[in-house]
Amino acid sequence: MTRITIELPDDVAARVAEAAAEAGVAPEELAGQVIASSFPSPRRLGFIGMGRSGRGDLSERVKELRREVAEEKLADERRSAEG
Repeated sequence: MTRITIELPDDVAARVAEAAAEAGVAPEELAGQVIASSFPSPRRLGFIGMGRSGRGDLSERVKELRREVAEEKLADERRSAEG
């Protein structure tokens, strides 16, 4: 943990203390929660980079791959409608 000292106007400090008492936490903890919610951690997708496709050109072929997927889906839908 890092300690940071801030100066607050008396009326703001009183409001923080009151809100902290209502929440049942220390004013420092409440202030830390408010600051943390104002500066959220960047969203991390834990599954990114977990596997390998064996292909190094995927980002270069996005449009082509999307078209292939769309064509396969359309073909599946046609088969379902016929069958």
